[in-house]
Amino acid sequence: MELLRSEHMNGDQGPETSDQKSPKASGKKRGRIRRILRFPFKTRRRKIVSLSLLLLFSLLVLLFLIIPALVLYPRALALKSEINSLQAVLDGKDLDAVEASLADFNAAFDDFVDGYYLLSYLDRIPFVDRYYLDGTHLLTAGRLGIESAQTVIAAIKPHAEVFGFKDDSEGFGDQITVEQQLANIIGTLPQVAGELDQVWGNLLFIQKELAEVAPERYPQEIRGVKVRFWLEEAQKILTEAGPLIEQGRSFLELAPQFLGVQKKRTYLVIFQNDAEIRATGGFMTALSLLTVSGGKVVSNEVYPGIYPHPTQPYYSPPKPLGKYLGVSSWLFHDVNYYPDFPTSAKKILEVWNAARLPKVSGVLVVNTDTAGSLLEITGPLEMSPYNLDLAGYDLPSSCKNGGKKFTSGNLVCRLEFYVERSSIGGGGAATKKDLLARKDGQNPCKLLKPSYRIFAGCSI
Repeated sequence: MELLRSEHMNGDQGPETSDQKSPKASGKKRGRIRRILRFPFKTRRRKIVSLSLLLLFSLLVLLFLIIPALVLYPRALALKSEINSLQAVLDGKDLDAVEASLADFNAAFDDFVDGYYLLSYLDRIPFVDRYYLDGTHLLTAGRLGIESAQTVIAAIKPHAEVFGFKDDSEGFGDQITVEQQLANIIGTLPQVAGELDQVWGNLLFIQKELAEVAPERYPQEIRGVKVRFWLEEAQKILTEAGPLIEQGRSFLELAPQFLGVQKKRTYLVIFQNDAEIRATGGFMTALSLLTVSGGKVVSNEVYPGIYPHPTQPYYSPPKPLGKYLGVSSWLFHDVNYYPDFPTSAKKILEVWNAARLPKVSGVLVVNTDTAGSLLEITGPLEMSPYNLDLAGYDLPSSCKNGGKKFTSGNLVCRLEFYVERSSIGGGGAATKKDLLARKDGQNPCKLLKPSYRIFAGCSI
């Protein structure tokens, strides 16, 4: 009985135990099913959101970048084509054709500007905004440049033949010499000076617009165009020409007088060594008498040293010179005492005239930096017999560069070498005189080539 009861009880217990475990098992199964169903749902939702965001971003890129770029690109190509056409027309020297080509270029430029301003939203995007704003400054400068060119054409059109452009009338432009043509141009400048006031104002505004652009943000070169170089060069030229631009009208009106169109003029040219500090830029180390007539240089007498002249009167020096330097006599080579150059120039002329030296019309000063800048324009200059290759000499690397030629970078060092360490030209003062005469004679030839005939003694 007990055995049967035990079996019965075990038999009853088995199903009961099975019934107790089944809810747990079914719960685990239901949880697993929920997880299986829930996870794909989350993944699908994330995919939908991600795809939606990606699509939205693509639409924004398409709307704000690709479409404007596609609109701007053909306009840029059209603008480039007009630039090439304008350059070709300028070579033809037909002023009417230049005027028509400039009008076409102006229309293409306006079209490009309209396309560029479709990107105006870029000035609200960090980092990108600076490049967009640079573009607006450059376009503003370009607009002012076009307006200036149109003004210049309108001003010189009545004098087209004088300025070397073709004229419909039967003139004698091809029959006159270079010297006569230059004299005619200089004589015409005062007539057009009043009409160019807007040009000088525009140039000052162009300078301000370009000053807002940071060249260092751009690569050295883009597709063969030296972007950074030209930005830096334009800023440098306009900055250095600032004083001339501000006095542009006066310069044009006085140019015939300065360049000896009406009568011959001689100028006292002072060469200053900026390695020896003086108020006007350097110690006066040499001078020349430069004579111009009819807009051309006719003579240039070089004197290698500035020493007391026998007929020079002696002046009492300014009090600071006497007090701190113990100077008792104020000699000619020290009279560039005043930082204000016009004041020093007046004193130089006063001492010069008191010594009863040749009469001069004014004073010009050439610093070493000026000569270096001139070589940047003309390019390297070779002057025999001062054409040694200094690569094997114990000299600074800047002095060795350039091969046998003078460059803007090695000019000062090489001048010092030939004057102080070389016997070429006689050495010392004799070498200095010879160098100045040769350098001063060759630079104008290079600057004015192919119109070299306006400088007496040039031979190409």
